[in-house]
Amino acid sequence: MPNAYIELIDSLILQRQALKISQRELASAAGISWTEVALMEQKKHMVQLRALLRIAAALNCKLVAVSVE
Repeated sequence: MPNAYIELIDSLILQRQALKISQRELASAAGISWTEVALMEQKKHMVQLRALLRIAAALNCKLVAVSVE
C-alpha cells in the first residue's frame, strides 16, 4: 500500500478515536459495512474513494489534495 494511503488511514483512525466512536458507529454513519471499516483500519483493504469521502464526512473531516513537491 502507498505510504500516503497509510498516513490517511492513520489520520482517520485518530479522528475516530478522538470522537470516541466505534468502527460500527462509523460504518453506520458513513453508510458502509463494518467489515470494510475494520479491514481498512487493519490496512488489509484499500477502500474506494467514494467510501473514503463518506468516512471523512462522518468524521467531520474533508479530504484535500496537496502538492508533494
